[in-house]
Amino acid sequence: MENNVYLSHYWITYLISVSNNPEITIWHLTILIAVARLGLNQKSAKSIVITRKLLLKHSKIKSIPTYHKYIKELVKLGIIHYTPSYHPSGKSLIQIL
Repeated sequence: MENNVYLSHYWITYLISVSNNPEITIWHLTILIAVARLGLNQKSAKSIVITRKLLLKHSKIKSIPTYHKYIKELVKLGIIHYTPSYHPSGKSLIQIL
């Protein structure tokens, strides 16, 4: 239970901190909120295993090009490190920086 409280606090603090960056848009935040949700489910604060399908579902983004655009921007801004899986059934990794 204590670990869950720590993780919840970590993710809330992280999202507030990131949202203060003037370069971050609502599209970036929706992806990061989906990542935080998956991170909480995986009990992880730094490395989150994702699938594009799951992240699209949780972020409510319908367009794959939009998803890729904002993932690339988050990488460029130094918010995340993204290691894609090029296998159709593979899982990608997002690391929080």
